[in-house]
Amino acid sequence: MVLQGGGVRRTNLAIEYHASKIYMRAMFEEFSRLLIEATSYNVTEKEKMRKYVTVHNNAAKREKWSRVQYEVNINEDQTEYTCECGQFKHTGMLCSHVLRGHGDTSYGGETCQAYIEAVDQRHEGHTSPTSGSVPER
Repeated sequence: MVLQGGGVRRTNLAIEYHASKIYMRAMFEEFSRLLIEATSYNVTEKEKMRKYVTVHNNAAKREKWSRVQYEVNINEDQTEYTCECGQFKHTGMLCSHVLRGHGDTSYGGETCQAYIEAVDQRHEGHTSPTSGSVPER
């Protein structure tokens, strides 16, 4: 574990390092939890580099009401990942299904870069709460 800016990094992945720089402690801890949770999913590619499905490793043992399968779509230029769970749209943080996406390559490759750009765009122009102005959403 690596201590970074008040948060503890659990991996040495570029995407977690970037998250440690932009999130406050509580959000960073949530992101780190999601990153570890991503390892609980198996991935099946439906359309090469366009669509995949994640299924929880212990799907049979999960509660009946618990959803265990999610479809993730990728746009043509591979810069946007859209998951059925809608977490990124709701919170601005990638879900474990997208993080798991393309296995290890997603952590250092396209998913990581797309995420960094999307989060940077989302935070562009926002100021800190102590500066007196409230960011628009």
